[in-house]
Order: sequence, then C-alpha cells, then structure tokens
Amino acid sequence: MSYCRKHSIEQLITIEDVKHELMKMMEQVGFWSTRSSSHSKLQAASLSKQQISVMNAVLTAGLYDSVARVLCTPSVDTHGWLLYQEKVKYTKIYLRDTTLISPFPMLLFGGDIDIQHRERLITLDGWIHFQAPVRIGVIFKHLRKLMDSLLEKKLENPRMNLEVCPASSFSSMNS
Repeated sequence: MSYCRKHSIEQLITIEDVKHELMKMMEQVGFWSTRSSSHSKLQAASLSKQQISVMNAVLTAGLYDSVARVLCTPSVDTHGWLLYQEKVKYTKIYLRDTTLISPFPMLLFGGDIDIQHRERLITLDGWIHFQAPVRIGVIFKHLRKLMDSLLEKKLENPRMNLEVCPASSFSSMNS
C-alpha cells in the first residue's frame, strides 16, 4: 500500500481500507479471532482459507441483490458469478467494485431455493440456475436452515463464540 500512497492511487487505498474495516468488524462480532493467529495485527495476507470463505459469504449475503453472471468471452477468460457494488450505464453497462464468487455462498445466503428433480437443476429466485445432483440442493436447503438458526442464536447472544460452538447448538436446530 505504500506504493499507492506514494503515487496517489486513492482508489486502491480506499479498497484496502474497506477490506481492513470489514475484517475488523468480522472479528468484533465473533466470526473469527486474530488471537488464534500467529499475527497480532490483522492483515489480509494473514487470512486463512476459512476466513476468506467467511468474508465471501458475508459479502454475498450483503450484496446478493447485486449478483451478475459472467460469461466466457474473447476478452474474459472466465465464467461464473460475481458481486458488484455499482452498475453504470454509458454506451454499455459497466460493473464496478466486483469480486468473483462461487455458487456455495449464494446457495447458503441467497434467495429461495427451488429444486427441479427431473432436470437436476437448482434455482435461486427463479433466475440463477445451477446444474447439480438433487441431493446437493437438498443438502443446501438443510444447511441454510442450520445457518439461519445459528445466526439467530448469535443475534440473541452476541458474545456467543462461533469458533467453539457446542454440538448441542446444532442438535436443537435439527427440530
């Protein structure tokens, strides 16, 4: 980031500041603890794969209404789904502040899940489609119920430590 400051690239500094703020908030609400890490200072480079997955899930939950499909084109060598912060229309539509996401956080935190058994199709909100075995859709519907219940318990008890959540919390969620 010192390069950005030296060369006055404010946009990158802002993105980095937002990322650090989000990381701080995630720690404050108990989604992870930096005390368990060997680093005392919270840094993006020190995030584990699990923490990155949690951040992607949080972003997906917060920006679900801003999901777009990326199709493989000559100029884009990837396909999948992305979240965007801003959509701008000039002669074309441009998406700003984007990040690629996997289907998993969308299935956990997105819209209503509909499973079409014969077609082996999972649909979110009637327009986001995933070709997958039916059992995947059923598993994600159940996981979503568990996640919703766990998040409700976290809201009721903000001091609840999610890193050491007792198994008894899950047994009451199955009913």
